[in-house]
Amino acid sequence: MALASSLSPEDKLRILQAEVNALIEEPFNIDICIAQAYALLHLYDNTKTDDRQDAVVFGTELIISQRYRQVMIDGKPLKLTRKEFDLFHCFADDPGQVFSCEQLYCRVWNEKITLRSDRTVKSHIKTLLKKLASVGKFYIDNVWGIGYKFVLQPKQQ
Repeated sequence: MALASSLSPEDKLRILQAEVNALIEEPFNIDICIAQAYALLHLYDNTKTDDRQDAVVFGTELIISQRYRQVMIDGKPLKLTRKEFDLFHCFADDPGQVFSCEQLYCRVWNEKITLRSDRTVKSHIKTLLKKLASVGKFYIDNVWGIGYKFVLQPKQQ
């Protein structure tokens, strides 16, 4: 935001072209100030909505960016394959939800269940768990006889 007093129209134009979001001139016109404030709030709300759709964030400890397909744990990237990332994002996007192998296969692979789908999911989860354990994090719990779930408070093993 820039405060302008006795600026020429050319100077105002240069300021706005420099990507200033608002320009308030003296003497202040309260209606214009309010209108610009609402415009800025609208701009902020639209940006905020896009960010929420892009990332799953749990404080500063865990950030999962769908846009960049990146997982950051304690500020460090965790290298995952495409399917490992998709599985982890699926879990974290719905924390606490228990997923069966069949549900995970349908969501992540986007295919009909086959005879090997259960083995495929378990194999990918196993490697994902190893990678998480290598950084001392245990975000995925096995729910005996049902499937797996993401836990916000990872247990320490």
